[in-house]
Amino acid sequence: MTRDETLRIIKILELNYQKFSEKLQNKENLETAIDIWQEALKDTNYNTSLKAIKKLILNKKEIPTIYDVKKIILEIRKEQTEEEAWDKA
Repeated sequence: MTRDETLRIIKILELNYQKFSEKLQNKENLETAIDIWQEALKDTNYNTSLKAIKKLILNKKEIPTIYDVKKIILEIRKEQTEEEAWDKA
């Protein structure tokens, strides 16, 4: 994911989790968050990350952690792999 895409993910989280938004009011905190999330999600495309974030927003009251997002991304990738295997059969 690009830095701009990572920022979009963070903005979605801010809109849905007030405490997350409050933590990022400071520009330095926002920049640090972008750097950390970017590093963690750099091997994931934006659409897969967005799908994971949407799933978490619908199912989790607390602010999702990077671990939560990566876990859902792995589930999405597994589903995609299984679908591809069925398509090839």
